[in-house]
Amino acid sequence: MLRSIKSHQRMRRDLHIRVTGTGTAALASVMDYQQVSLTDNGTGLYTITLDQPFAEAPIVQLTSLTAGLFGEVVSSSSSAIQVRFKDSATQTATDAVFFMSIMGSDTADRH
Repeated sequence: MLRSIKSHQRMRRDLHIRVTGTGTAALASVMDYQQVSLTDNGTGLYTITLDQPFAEAPIVQLTSLTAGLFGEVVSSSSSAIQVRFKDSATQTATDAVFFMSIMGSDTADRH
């Protein structure tokens, strides 16, 4: 009798991005072969779009390089991540310089 065998081999991809969000927002560096694009959606609100989507929404880590700000993931899908930065004291949206690490897989099988 044959049993169903699941492969534990996955194609994991990590992206490390530095964004200069003050003034005209720009990708300062992207450490991966994958192409990404940045959209400045207004003060403190940014969308990173992946040219090659993951199988499902990835894990995202944000690190603000601008003192006194915190970042949050507003929405995340297999092909785009939207993040927002706010002033810690006033809770107002503020442009930021930040690092973003994105970790995902090409397969949805988690077993």
